[in-house]
Amino acid sequence: MKMYATLIAVLAIFLSGTGPVQAEEPKFFSERYRKMYLSDKLAEWFPENPPDLYTLYCEKKDGEGVRVEYDSCKALRSLQKKGCYGLTTLEIKMELWMSDLCDFRSELLMLRPASSSFFDLDSEDWWREIPAELIPLHGGVYNDELWDMAVKEHRRLTEGKRIGDILASFQRKEGKVIEGLVGQTKEDCGLVFDKVRIEPLVTGDVDGDGAGELSLKIVRLRSSSECELRSLYGSMYTPASATYWIKKTSKQGRMEVYGNIWSVLSFKKAYRGAKDLGLEEFWWRGKLYNTK
Repeated sequence: MKMYATLIAVLAIFLSGTGPVQAEEPKFFSERYRKMYLSDKLAEWFPENPPDLYTLYCEKKDGEGVRVEYDSCKALRSLQKKGCYGLTTLEIKMELWMSDLCDFRSELLMLRPASSSFFDLDSEDWWREIPAELIPLHGGVYNDELWDMAVKEHRRLTEGKRIGDILASFQRKEGKVIEGLVGQTKEDCGLVFDKVRIEPLVTGDVDGDGAGELSLKIVRLRSSSECELRSLYGSMYTPASATYWIKKTSKQGRMEVYGNIWSVLSFKKAYRGAKDLGLEEFWWRGKLYNTK
């Protein structure tokens, strides 16, 4: 009897060391996004922002209106259900931005812990196989003609390529962040650099197959120590960014696009998110959809 008890104890120890270990939460590479996962309080996400930055305009029955602050995703959704809206350009931009972040938080809360992952972010070259089409168009595009020019430039740069094919040089930043040079132009004022910044956010099981998908934020920005930055199209310059889920089905497999930030959510919410951002196309669960 004693021999059987010993055998069972040894077997239990062996099995406990070989089975998949479930994490208590998804694996975060960004502390800000981990804070988003743990709380919906905007002050905890962006402690540097003043509270009055988050306001919506709410009309009253007598025709007058008041501005009401919101401090969380729950408060924002409550005001939106009441018909409140952004009145100034800043309020509109902040409402869209916070709505998308709140949707992303809903997505994070629906993630399953992954029992395995095929992404090796400790590798020096982990980022090279990311599809280049995920690099955003430059910011500062405000009409159809400029949009067509931007799309042509983007297609010329990225079509059929991986990010490793187009970055002329790169360097590691804090954590797992990669920043690379796409190109540079010589202006009258000096050199202007076209850069791409790749920031891993979190890994978790999006589609329920046990393997972890990787969420990436990719930023397109221009920088110069000599020139006042304008967009390539003459308007005020703003960096452009996009967030995606990337899937990899084996250690040697290629990285493929699984979806935009809303892919754990319903198609309706994903469609709405893409429309709010002015996207003509968006990825959802491995397929590309049109918003028109």
